[in-house]
Amino acid sequence: MKQMLMAEKRSQKPIRFMGESRHRQRNTLKIIEQETDRFMCDLHHRSTGPVIQQLKRGWERPKEEELQRLLNKLPELDDHARDEIRQAFDRLVNKLLHPPLESLRDEARHGFPNALVEALSRLFQLKD
Repeated sequence: MKQMLMAEKRSQKPIRFMGESRHRQRNTLKIIEQETDRFMCDLHHRSTGPVIQQLKRGWERPKEEELQRLLNKLPELDDHARDEIRQAFDRLVNKLLHPPLESLRDEARHGFPNALVEALSRLFQLKD
């Protein structure tokens, strides 16, 4: 859609909508272009979903293993203390994942982040 609008701009043949002034037409095209950009950004971000899920799953297992190891060493803890420790582990994993996920989101604004997805896949040994 955006390419058609760009081609239309280059050909200097304005798109005409019946009964609309040039000003309304420009505003209409601007809205269409903005929504197209927003849609494409969202589409690119959604396409990174599998990588995001793999990153989260990859960090979940070691988190659970270390959490269990710690809780097994501290059997005297009550349920409240155990829940607090679980929440602390969850927060830590979320904080560690935040920078790569934020980078994916930022890069997705400019198209599918192929290079970043490949780098994350290599760094974290993600499988297809």
